[in-house]
Amino acid sequence: FTVLSRPYLRAWGSSWSKKAPSPLTEKAFYGVKEKEGQEIVILSQVLAAPVNTSYERVCYLTVLSVNETKVHNLKHMVELVEKAEEEGQQFIKFKLERDKVLVVESKLAREDSAKILKQNQITHSKSADLRNGETLEAVSPKQQRKRKGKKGEEERSSKDSKVQDP
Repeated sequence: FTVLSRPYLRAWGSSWSKKAPSPLTEKAFYGVKEKEGQEIVILSQVLAAPVNTSYERVCYLTVLSVNETKVHNLKHMVELVEKAEEEGQQFIKFKLERDKVLVVESKLAREDSAKILKQNQITHSKSADLRNGETLEAVSPKQQRKRKGKKGEEERSSKDSKVQDP
C-alpha cells in the first residue's frame, strides 16, 4: 500500500504521465480532496505469499475502506488495520475500487510478515512516519543485536548532549 503521489508516479520515468497506468495518472491530475489531510491510498502490488494467494494480480487500485470504514489517508488505514488486529478480528477486509475485495486472515498475515519482508528485501513493513517504534523488520537476530547496541550508544551520547530534539 502506498499514497498516490508524483514521486510514486515518477517511478515510471520522465514520461510517467504516458507510461504509468492511466487510472493512476487521472487520479493524480484530476482527483479532488473531500477534506483536509485526505490522500489517495492505493494497493500498488501484492507480494507473493501463502496469505496472499489469489491476490497476486491485484494492483494499482484505490483502497476505499478497511472493515467497512472509509479510508481517509495512509495513516488512517494503518490505524484501522492495527485496531482490527488489537481487537482480535479474524479477518481484515479491504474494499478496493472496481468492486474488488481482499480478505486477509489477520493472524496468518502477522505471522508471515517478517518472512515476506525478508523474501522481498524490504527493511520495514511501514515507512518511518508510520512505524511508532515497530520492530517488525526483515533482519536477522544478529543484525537486531547490532542495532540495539548502536541505539544504546546513541541514547548515552544524547543524554550527555545539552541539545535535545524537538
